[in-house]
Amino acid sequence: MAGNIPFNIQNALGNWFELLGQVILTYNAQQQYFQGGPGLYYDPKNYNINNQYCNTSQSNSSNTSNQGNSKNNHAEANKIKELETHIKALMEEIELIKNKMNI
Repeated sequence: MAGNIPFNIQNALGNWFELLGQVILTYNAQQQYFQGGPGLYYDPKNYNINNQYCNTSQSNSSNTSNQGNSKNNHAEANKIKELETHIKALMEEIELIKNKMNI
């Protein structure tokens, strides 16, 4: 059948089938959105807010996050100290280069 139809007609039919598929996908996405609800809209004050639709207990999530935070805070403090040390070393090298250029 495809051999009997000119290429421009084949292209037009293909475009129509693709458009039909996009319409079906868009309709499906809209149905999922309407059934699930919009959730929380983006707002900076909603940055770390709990999901009200998630069924996790507050006590479990807070205990694990506190334990993880102490480890993360210690690791971040070490990284900050290391970066400060590198910055000081770079500043000293810059001063040495400036002094050599002035001589």
